[in-house]
Amino acid sequence: MKYCKNCGHELKPNHKVCTNCGTKVEQKEDQIVTPIQNYEKTQNQTFTDQYTNVSQQTKIQRQPMSKKAIILLSTVIGSIALLALAYFILGQQFSYNNSVTAITNAIQKDDAKQLSDLLKSGDAYLSEEEAKAYIAYNKAKGIDLKTSLLEAKKEIDNNESGTSITHDASEVMNVAKDGKKYGLFDKYSFKVPQKEIYLSPGSDGILNYKVNDKPVAIETTMYEQVKLGNFVLGDYQFDAQKEIEDEKINGELVINMSESDVAVEKFDEDKIAEFQERSQERQELVQEEQEERRTIDTSSRDFLNSYMSKDRTDGYNDIEIGMDKTEVEQLLGDESDLVDPDNDNLLKYGNMGIEYKDDKVEQIYIIPNPYDVATKDEAEEAWQPNDWNGEMNGDSVQVIDNDRKGNNFAILIVYDDDDNIKYIFQQKQTKDDPWIE
Repeated sequence: MKYCKNCGHELKPNHKVCTNCGTKVEQKEDQIVTPIQNYEKTQNQTFTDQYTNVSQQTKIQRQPMSKKAIILLSTVIGSIALLALAYFILGQQFSYNNSVTAITNAIQKDDAKQLSDLLKSGDAYLSEEEAKAYIAYNKAKGIDLKTSLLEAKKEIDNNESGTSITHDASEVMNVAKDGKKYGLFDKYSFKVPQKEIYLSPGSDGILNYKVNDKPVAIETTMYEQVKLGNFVLGDYQFDAQKEIEDEKINGELVINMSESDVAVEKFDEDKIAEFQERSQERQELVQEEQEERRTIDTSSRDFLNSYMSKDRTDGYNDIEIGMDKTEVEQLLGDESDLVDPDNDNLLKYGNMGIEYKDDKVEQIYIIPNPYDVATKDEAEEAWQPNDWNGEMNGDSVQVIDNDRKGNNFAILIVYDDDDNIKYIFQQKQTKDDPWIE
């Protein structure tokens, strides 16, 4: 009996092809195929078919990715790479060491603009003027700021309030952590301290200069120290102008904190001396004029003619009713005393008394010297004040009624308890005056 070598189907004698699979039957001598051989052949064929199927599946699985898949995968990988690169770059940019390098490089290159964006004083960034002064200070002192800042890094990270960087026992910077940048990177604040600066002026006058483009005017008196204010640590040099009376001279105001906390004026000393001499002459002239106005001899003919015989109810010796106190003191100088302890508004300027209301002249008084016409007897002999005798506000008063002479004013002489003249003044007459009949 024959079997098909391809499928193992039984072959009929003399068949040229297998009726089961169509395989051509070799026309050879009959070959006996046992059932066992047929089984093994069948198993081998099954294995071959399975291997073929697996190979075909593998070929299907190993087919190349589509263009869309490749683009998507490339995009994801590229995005991850960009994020990693950005994180690295930002980490470097906001690192402590990078900040220190940027600050010290700006100082080395005299780059005040760059430094002003990196340093603060208080809560504000430095101005370019302040940054320039800080650079000058560091170079004048020879400060190795970079080394000091790098050495302080560990202490800064462990101290929430920050760490002071010092040089020659003086603080030159305070560094502290200042939160997070983008919630990822540590931020640091670099702050410069301030100092209170005073000036010991070399002359009287008004000192004018500008700080951060803001004008400043300071009144100065020679050798009297005056406070200029708080300045960011640095060495400054300001253009300045000194006003002495009506004269102006240009110069400099120098603040070198690397040497001292006291500022220095620098002006042409010869011009200053010349201006001061002229100013002194003018001041002496003013004082002479003030002295003339405030000095009144009640026993003189001039006083008799200029005051006792004329209406001075509106003013006397350049002082006018309604004038400001400031103007009065420019003409008479400073007051020296109270005329009446019960009246704080009545002030004495030599032989003149000025009563103020809201700092304006309300009444003018004449206060005699003890050696002039100063008593009641002397007044009666010199001026015959016999038109009225009486009391006003508890004081003894005599009146010269000039209305009888065709003038609408009266002169009142007020005495103390010892019949010494306290003061003399004029007032307009009214129908209610007690000496008017």
